[in-house]
Amino acid sequence: MASTAPHSRPLVTIGLTAFNAADTVDAALSSALAQTWRPVEIVAVDDCSDDETPDILRRAAAYHPEIRVFRNNVNGGVGVARNRILDEAQGVFVAFFDDDDESHPERVAIQVKRILDYEENFAAGAPIVCHTARDVTYPDGTTARISTMGEVVGRTAPSGQPVAQRIL
Repeated sequence: MASTAPHSRPLVTIGLTAFNAADTVDAALSSALAQTWRPVEIVAVDDCSDDETPDILRRAAAYHPEIRVFRNNVNGGVGVARNRILDEAQGVFVAFFDDDDESHPERVAIQVKRILDYEENFAAGAPIVCHTARDVTYPDGTTARISTMGEVVGRTAPSGQPVAQRIL
């Protein structure tokens, strides 16, 4: 990943995975483009869709220079697509968006601030993984808030075995 010059804001890579998402990927891209944090790059990986998803991604990239599109030759699943994003990312931070995500415009700015504050106050130089609490809207219209570990600001977040068990 790239380093930043002193006193500059770090580049954030928004990694967008997509598979057969012609109905939702445009809104997800709009959400990524609407992020208030700058600078950003958007690395979109199409995981071998057989619908209009690749065309939608290419059209968006033609109008927005911050979008770079890659296409997997074989559908490998979200893990493979995210690894491709990591391979292509130039940012200091990576924020993963899914092909149906519509995030608050301040999402990335809040996450970067939280990570930098946490590193300064608690991490002693250790790498930080930031998971985001989120509101999920289901196809039937119901919504649920999904909480996450470490969302209480101002104190140490879980680490070690509890984190590994939750992630794995």
